[in-house]
Amino acid sequence: MSNCLTRGKVAKNVLLVLVLFTLVLTILPQNALAGENRQVNASEILDTIEKGKLVDEENCIIIGDLDLSKINLSTIKVDGRELRRVNNSISIKNSIIKGDVNFNGIYFNGSVNFEKSVFSGSTSFDNASFDGKANFGHTRFNHTKFYNTTFKSESYFSSAEFNDWIQFDRANFSQKAMFIRTRFNNGAQLFNVFFNNESTFHLAIFNGLIQLSVSIFTTLGILNNWKSAEDHETWFHFFALIEALLGWIIVALFVISLTMTWIR
Repeated sequence: MSNCLTRGKVAKNVLLVLVLFTLVLTILPQNALAGENRQVNASEILDTIEKGKLVDEENCIIIGDLDLSKINLSTIKVDGRELRRVNNSISIKNSIIKGDVNFNGIYFNGSVNFEKSVFSGSTSFDNASFDGKANFGHTRFNHTKFYNTTFKSESYFSSAEFNDWIQFDRANFSQKAMFIRTRFNNGAQLFNVFFNNESTFHLAIFNGLIQLSVSIFTTLGILNNWKSAEDHETWFHFFALIEALLGWIIVALFVISLTMTWIR
């Protein structure tokens, strides 16, 4: 009888230890996750930028819109354009931005790093100028625009993912531009884009229409290893090259027409 009671107590103790161990395993990851993904109000980041201080956030959830049009910034003339100046670097890594982002007409004097972050809302860098390195590697975008954006230093979009139609019209990449393994899930528009240095779309994947009208690539190998969603790689290269060639033919015919008119 005593042996049975002893065995019963041992079984209860073992069961209690297992329950406590399970609770520890359940609670600890939740606490760690809460620590890694702390919430930050977008207004706090805007205030930091307005004061000219370094923005350095990682593993956080940003609540609200990052709209730089709502803060006071000094202006600067850049390539004939008057832009609003952000003096210090911005680093928001491995984070989720739950709101829209408006960086239109901003001159980034320092580096910008959004590596491994997620832009949940719409994002716009129209008429912006990046003087320092721009890192968007492994970043996920939804509706995004980089219209007339200038990248004066290296720019990295490798392994980034654009889930909606992306516009790079009139963008200018002065230095190295990396789009290695970048995914364009709903097409891309690159009208009048200038790639002035080493650039590559190696192993990039395009789902949907890619438009390259009159874009200029100084690196001849830039079209190598692009892939369409259906892996029709050869046809994709052929039509991209034909479109670029037709663009140059139209420009040449226009110049000839003007010349003939002037001679007459």
